[in-house]
Amino acid sequence: MSCSKVVTSLVSLIVLLAFVACLTPQVFWSKVDGHEINLWENCYTDQNITDAAKNCTTFGRPDPFNAIKEKDDVKALRDGTIAACVFVVLFTGMSMLCVCCSRKWGVVICSFIAALCATASIGAWVEFMQHKGKTWNIDPKEIYQTADVGLALAAAGMVFSYIAFFSSFCIGKSHSDKYGELA
Repeated sequence: MSCSKVVTSLVSLIVLLAFVACLTPQVFWSKVDGHEINLWENCYTDQNITDAAKNCTTFGRPDPFNAIKEKDDVKALRDGTIAACVFVVLFTGMSMLCVCCSRKWGVVICSFIAALCATASIGAWVEFMQHKGKTWNIDPKEIYQTADVGLALAAAGMVFSYIAFFSSFCIGKSHSDKYGELA
């Protein structure tokens, strides 16, 4: 395995692990004024009570029949963030398989789609917080100050996904046509 394959596969592994961690319920994406928000729930702790327990409210599952009747753009942004994170994991995994099989263009295409999905996940989350933050009395201009571990992992994963994309161009083409080399 050449150096470019090792670099691409290691960077892709970092991306994969970062976005798998982002999808776990224990990793919060935003934190502000007692609210801890991740992809699955909003936990609130009263700041005035010293031994207050967390009061967590799940965002709920998507209901396709109800979604047809009532369109909720804010919920769609959160669902878009989840979908983008899942697609990053999927395409990064496919990219790593293509690295092992020495399929250069498979790696390039999969890592490019993973990088786009990583960017979309961050964009959808920021939009979700700007719209939903109004109901939680968060100033939309101060949304960037609410970033927590999940958003930081997603941002690092996005940077590494672009590194994986650009390093995928250094992988040599597969020479699986042995008969063509004989001629």
